[in-house]
Amino acid sequence: MTAARTRTARQGASAALASVSPGKYNRLGLTPELTVGALAAIGLFLWAHSADLGSPSALAAAFDPEPLRTYFALAREGTRCHTQGIGKAIGLAVAKPTDCENSYEKTLAAHRGKNNIFGKLADAMPEVGLSSSGIYTRPDGTFSNVPRPDDLLREVRHARCFQTDRPYSVGDRGLHSVTEQSSLRDEISLPRFLASSDAAARSITEATPAERDARLIDYFKVRKLMVEVIHRFFGDPGLEVAAPRYVAPEHQAAITLLRQRLSDPAFAPPLSPLEKAELELLATAPQDFVSCVARRKQGQKKA
Repeated sequence: MTAARTRTARQGASAALASVSPGKYNRLGLTPELTVGALAAIGLFLWAHSADLGSPSALAAAFDPEPLRTYFALAREGTRCHTQGIGKAIGLAVAKPTDCENSYEKTLAAHRGKNNIFGKLADAMPEVGLSSSGIYTRPDGTFSNVPRPDDLLREVRHARCFQTDRPYSVGDRGLHSVTEQSSLRDEISLPRFLASSDAAARSITEATPAERDARLIDYFKVRKLMVEVIHRFFGDPGLEVAAPRYVAPEHQAAITLLRQRLSDPAFAPPLSPLEKAELELLATAPQDFVSCVARRKQGQKKA
């Protein structure tokens, strides 16, 4: 019985290795051209993983099917979002595609730092946000020179920074030293900028209950403007000088009150979602309250 099974298996193997068409050497069902391609692929694999030939774990990782699953997941999500988007555009669907904005990033995120093609793709993705060349990169890998409102809001929450009314560069209107002598009457004056923020903070404690919320909003806007101009004219050294100033008692009292008022849903209804996100950042992490321009430059320095 065993001999019969062995003979049957041998015959099956011979059939598999047999030429699929008379007169041609088509082992394993491959034409001569495909055979050359298969041998070339094997050679390429051995060359690419020559350093791993003595490491079973590294070779096992090379044959790991997880990247293939990732590929199919990306393709499936892309097809779903594309189909739903077309349906919405031509009126066959009522709702727009859901959870498509970040699906690409979410799928690749698990592969960051891994030594496979998707890990390299994830690591090579450009930094989300507005670059120094004025191009805004979105989490899904798309980019534009005109950021959308949700792009700006996402950067505020992700990078922990506030947006400015218009882009600027450090020193684009002259770069000043934090040690230069200036008075409160000078147009470009670090002491004047810091004094303006101090005055806005003190005005909150001096306000009546009816004036308090308006003064809190004023403090938020003044501090935002002063941090922006300090960075624009004095760069990172200016922000370093300002940081200890913003932990003074009057600022601490203003932040405490702002945090309390934010718990009231009726507080600051006229503000946009972007301004509300920035206001929450100031209340919860005042030490992070810098412009997104400054945050991007900090990221470039770390890179």
